[in-house]
Amino acid sequence: MKNETYGLVAAVSTLLWIGAGLAGLLGAVPDGAAAALTIVAFPVSVVTTMLWWMARTGEEDIPFVGY
Repeated sequence: MKNETYGLVAAVSTLLWIGAGLAGLLGAVPDGAAAALTIVAFPVSVVTTMLWWMARTGEEDIPFVGY
């Protein structure tokens, strides 16, 4: 994937879990739905943020994140 793609996925998933938390806090969605969305979106946000940070813009390479 390209660096821009990682950044876009990271931004969207970060906004998604923050929005789910706020919507759950305000009572707009049930707590279970907000928790489920946060549980799914948070790891995606963390992993793609690390991949975006480590990815080079010129090469098509899978960056090493670590164990």
